[in-house]
Amino acid sequence: MKIEGSYDFDAPRQDVWNALRSPEFLSSCIPGAEEFRSVGPDSYDLTVAMHVAGFAGSASAKIAMAGQVEPESYRLTIEGNGVGVGVKGEGALEFTEIDSARTRVEVDGNAKVSGFAARLSQPLLGGAAKLMMNDFFGRMKTKLENG
Repeated sequence: MKIEGSYDFDAPRQDVWNALRSPEFLSSCIPGAEEFRSVGPDSYDLTVAMHVAGFAGSASAKIAMAGQVEPESYRLTIEGNGVGVGVKGEGALEFTEIDSARTRVEVDGNAKVSGFAARLSQPLLGGAAKLMMNDFFGRMKTKLENG
């Protein structure tokens, strides 16, 4: 499943970069985050309460960041499991300076869903993924722009 999006922030590129690399900031923006802890350099374990496409329950995930080119880009990998669902995904985040006070983050990735949830239609799964990503970046925008 293809996952992509573009998000603009009224904040300098370095601030956006720092926010998307901060465990504390990230955990405050992830919908349903129950636990977000560092398990090594640029590696995290996440536990989240999920309500997606008719599924409800807890899920756990391992998140890793690699290939950082500060403040321009990095790669993100996610591997997670929950009741009836497994997800493996990888994506690139690119940070573009619109001007000295505005930044665009572009996300381009792919995810594979397994388990019971994989039986759902791809448009439904893609829509749920897009909603979750929009929710995350919406929370991030509010926190960055409103302090």
